[in-house]
Amino acid sequence: MYFHTDGETPETVPWTGLEAATRAYARIVDGVNGLDLKDLQRPPEVEPRTLQR
Repeated sequence: MYFHTDGETPETVPWTGLEAATRAYARIVDGVNGLDLKDLQRPPEVEPRTLQR
């Protein structure tokens, strides 16, 4: 399997692109760190109801 990003290395990607990607990831992490844990937790699963006929 080949992904288009497999060839992306520090030697082939300009430093400005690496810098922008790093800033984007840092922004995501900062945003998640500002959320309450309850907002990140998965809601409880509800058992499906059976249809009555």
